[in-house]
Amino acid sequence: MLEEAEYYLNSIPANQSDILLELKKNIAMTYMSLSLFEKALPHLEAVLSMQIINSGEDCVEVLRTQNMLIKLLLEIEDYAKAKAMIQELLNEKFNEYSENDPVKIETLYYHAVTLGYEGKYKEAEEILRRTTALRSRILGEDHLDTLCTKRTLGLILERQLKFRDARKIFDDVLYIAKTKYGLEHPDTIETMKNIAILLKMEGRFSESEIMLREVVKNSTKTLGLNHYRTISAEISLSIVLMNRDNKKEAEEILKSILKRNVNKNGIKHKNILFPKILLAKILAEKGKIQECKNLLIEYHDLIPEDLEDINTKILSTMNEVARVLLNIGELGEAERILTKNISMMVVKNSERFMLDTLIVRNLLTCVLIERGKLEEAEATINENLDISLSILECDHPLTLNFMNTLGSVYARQSRFEEAISVLSDCLEKQKSVLGADHPHSLNTMNNISHVLLKQKEYKHKKNSVND
Repeated sequence: MLEEAEYYLNSIPANQSDILLELKKNIAMTYMSLSLFEKALPHLEAVLSMQIINSGEDCVEVLRTQNMLIKLLLEIEDYAKAKAMIQELLNEKFNEYSENDPVKIETLYYHAVTLGYEGKYKEAEEILRRTTALRSRILGEDHLDTLCTKRTLGLILERQLKFRDARKIFDDVLYIAKTKYGLEHPDTIETMKNIAILLKMEGRFSESEIMLREVVKNSTKTLGLNHYRTISAEISLSIVLMNRDNKKEAEEILKSILKRNVNKNGIKHKNILFPKILLAKILAEKGKIQECKNLLIEYHDLIPEDLEDINTKILSTMNEVARVLLNIGELGEAERILTKNISMMVVKNSERFMLDTLIVRNLLTCVLIERGKLEEAEATINENLDISLSILECDHPLTLNFMNTLGSVYARQSRFEEAISVLSDCLEKQKSVLGADHPHSLNTMNNISHVLLKQKEYKHKKNSVND
C-alpha cells in the first residue's frame, strides 16, 4: 500500500502542492509508526522543504516538522545532524517564544536526549527536570509526553549511578502508565524494560529475567516480533541469561534476532551488530574461536575518526568487543580498543562517563593482567576502587567485581594472603547481595580455591628449594 502511495506521488500535478504535502506527511508518519525510519526520512525532509516554501521558516507548523525530523534523526542515530538542528532552533527560532510553549519544550527535550548520548548527564538532568515540570503542569501528569520525559530523566539518573532515584521515577511512571493505558501499552512495556535493566545493573538478575520475559511477551504481542523495541528487550534478556549462565537460551535468542534481521534488513543492518558481538562472546566461551572471529569483522567501522563524535552507545558496543577479544586471547587488540575508549572519554570529559569509565578501566585491568603488566594493573584497579567507593555502595556488584580483580592481581604476584583476604571479603558481600549460588559468587569461590592451591604449590616449591 505504501509503495502504491509513493507511486501515486509522481502523478500529482505541481499545482496541487497541498495534496502532495499532506500525502508525503502521511507516508512519513506511517513509515515512522512501522519503525522504518530510513524510509520515512526523505519524505519528512521533503515535507519540511515544502512547508518552508509555502509558509516561511518561522511558521509553527515548520517548527513542529523540524522537531519531528529531529526525533527521526535520533532514531537513526544521526546525532550530529540532530544536534545541529536543535542548536539552530534554540539559538535562532525560539527567542520570542515563551518557556511554556509546547513546541519549544519538545525541542528542549530532544536537546537533553542528545546531551545524554554525549554523556553530558548533569546538563541533561537539569533540562529534563525543567521539561518534566513544564509538561506536568501544562499537559498533565498522565500525558504520554510527560511520562516519556520522566522516563528519560530516570535513564539519565541511572547513567549517573543514582539507582534509587531512577527506580522511584520508573515506578511512578509505571504506576500511571498501567493505570491509565494498560499493561500492553508501548509506554508501559518500555518502562518495565527500564526497570528490568536497572535490576540487571544492580546484579539482581533473577528479578530482571522475570520482568524481561514479560516485556518480550507483551512487546511481541503489541508491537510485533521485529519491532526495534522488541529486539532491544530480547537483547537485554539474552545478556541477563548470559549472566545467569543460561548461555544456551541466550544463544538461541541472539541467533533468532540475527536471522530475522538479516532476512528483513540485509546483512550489514545496524540492528544486528550488537547481537553479533554478544553471540561472538558466547562462541568464544565455547571455544569456537574462528566462528567468533567471523562475527567480529565489522567492528572497526564503529570507531569514529573524530573523537568528538563518540557517544555512550558506541562505547558500550566497543567494550563488548574488547571482552570478546580478551576471551579469545587477542590481548593487544583488546588493549588498543580500551585505551582508545578511555581517550575518547577524556576528550568528552571523563566525569560525564562515570559508569562507562569504570567499566572500561576494569576491562583494561583484565587485559593488563593477562599481558603480565601486573604493577600497572594493580595501580589501575586501586584507582577503580577509589572511584567506585566514592560514587557507589561498598557492596555494589561493580565494586565487588573490582575487588575480585584485585584479588587476582595479588595472586599473580604471589601475594597469597592479601589475595585470600580481599577475595574472602568480596565473597561475603556477594553472598549477601547476590546470593551464594549467583555466578559471580561461584566465580569468587573458584578464585579462592585456585589461590589456595597456588599458595600450597608455592610453599611446597619453596620448601623443596630450602631442603
